[in-house]
Amino acid sequence: MKNGLRQSMAWLHTWSGLVVGWLLLAIFLTGTASYYRGEITAWMHPEIEAASPASEPDSLRQAMAWLQDRAPEAGAWLIDLPTERLPVTQVMWQGAGERRFNSEWLNPASAEPLPPRKTFGGDFFYGFHFQLSLPPLIGRWIVGIASMAMFIAIVTGVIIHRRIFKDFFTFRPGKGQRSWLDAHNTLSVLALPFHALITYTGLVTLMFMYVPWGINMVYGNDRGAFFRDVRDFTPPATPTAEKAALVPYSTLIDQARQQWGKGHIARVAINSPGAVNARIELIRDTQDQVSSQPQRLVQDGAGATWTEVVTSTGPAKAFYGVMYGLHLAHFADPLLRALLFVSGLGGSAMIATGLQLWVVKRRREAAGGLYRRIEGLNVAAILGLPMAMAGFLWANRLVPGDVPGRDVREIQVFFALWLFTFVHAQLRSPRNAWREQALLCCAAFGGLPVLDWMTGPQPANAVNLVCGLFAASFACVAWRLYRPAAKRDAKAVRVAAPNRQQASGR
Repeated sequence: MKNGLRQSMAWLHTWSGLVVGWLLLAIFLTGTASYYRGEITAWMHPEIEAASPASEPDSLRQAMAWLQDRAPEAGAWLIDLPTERLPVTQVMWQGAGERRFNSEWLNPASAEPLPPRKTFGGDFFYGFHFQLSLPPLIGRWIVGIASMAMFIAIVTGVIIHRRIFKDFFTFRPGKGQRSWLDAHNTLSVLALPFHALITYTGLVTLMFMYVPWGINMVYGNDRGAFFRDVRDFTPPATPTAEKAALVPYSTLIDQARQQWGKGHIARVAINSPGAVNARIELIRDTQDQVSSQPQRLVQDGAGATWTEVVTSTGPAKAFYGVMYGLHLAHFADPLLRALLFVSGLGGSAMIATGLQLWVVKRRREAAGGLYRRIEGLNVAAILGLPMAMAGFLWANRLVPGDVPGRDVREIQVFFALWLFTFVHAQLRSPRNAWREQALLCCAAFGGLPVLDWMTGPQPANAVNLVCGLFAASFACVAWRLYRPAAKRDAKAVRVAAPNRQQASGR
């Protein structure tokens, strides 16, 4: 630290952000999209009719009757009740000897299965956000290391800001490197609490993987016991051969109302349906609480007597539940969710401007060298990733429904397009790469509402609106990228004209 604290922190801020900056941008952008995970999933299932969800009692009655008719011998049933954001009932059942659950979506109005469309929907962006479509352990460790670097960059960024309040109001457009620095500073200060909170809570959600030593000391190799204690989970008993009818759905609804008042049931889990020792677990939704830890009501499936009322207790569980809940923001109403979405976009722009600022400061050395390649990476991350995300939505409507592994094909289109943008950015000059990919992003997002109008029943929805706004934003970016060259050419013509006149006069 011979150069002083601020100089040392500036060096740490620069390199902690640059080394993982492209990865952080992908994590931030897909995490921002995950705020509308349900809406994206609904958009990617155009067979879902846009209507108010059926009442809770009717949805539960239809789901239990459907499972009783189609999977009476299953070892377990799961029922996810419809919501305003995803107005379908999802039923899942696990057959004897099966490790995975079978799944079906039911139309709440008719209780009939919806036409199958294999797609991961918004769950793909959610999973990529914390796992990068890699094996769980590898992906989460990579994301964790990147998040630690992000937290270091945030803390050091605050330290090196001498005029943090003034930077909030300072932006000088058209000044080259100065403008990039002003944009980076403004975006950093504008949503600083959000950036710090979302990064810290993201690390907390996976802290048991990053710091496992305390768990190992208490539980040894039995990590399953630890997670059962954290989640207050009691394993179901082995089903008996003696049969008994399940309690009616109306009893479940009445007991949930008695215990939770106006709280809604998010999921009903039934173990050993039809057996005399069947167990029913009612899981309350978390839309009216910050904590992600849901309240649960466990009861005897045949006798309808409560056996357990579970509410998370203890400071450690409460802290973890609140941190996880703040990160997921299931409690957010439409306005707060929109503000979080905008803040996430601002965080993505903050990372993008930081990456480009590093290149702009060294652009004179960039011709054909390392910095030229790094700017190509910037293009593929800043413009290529949004275009790949739009391509994922395009593939949802264009890939035929009978193609084997259709859901995987959509993901392959995402990565293929992203790879294309990387190759394109490396082969073209930086100026042309920025321009052309901005135009492609504009076309990709602008065409999605048209595609939805041609292939879906309800073209007026939030996803189409956001895609239209993105298309307009990328159109402005493309216009700005093309406009400076046109102005320089016009200025060159104006300067050259008098020179030619003087030369002809002589």
